[in-house]
Amino acid sequence: MMQEELIQMAKEAGFEPLGGDAWDCFTETIKRFASLVAEAEREACAKACEETDVEQFTYCMVLHDDGAGTLANAAAAIRARSNG
Repeated sequence: MMQEELIQMAKEAGFEPLGGDAWDCFTETIKRFASLVAEAEREACAKACEETDVEQFTYCMVLHDDGAGTLANAAAAIRARSNG
């Protein structure tokens, strides 16, 4: 994510640096915060994949594979984004 995008989102969230518009001193902190939030969201999504009852999925998914394998692959792909 671009630095400008992070600063814009921080502004939209009501984040204000002390001393006016001195965003430069907060940029690394904002980047780290954004990274932690994204990582937590990815983990929540991966857990949702793992905890989903396969029987709730469509006929096509069950027909073409075991469903659980697809969900396990999705969870692994989501977690891999944290390492990339």
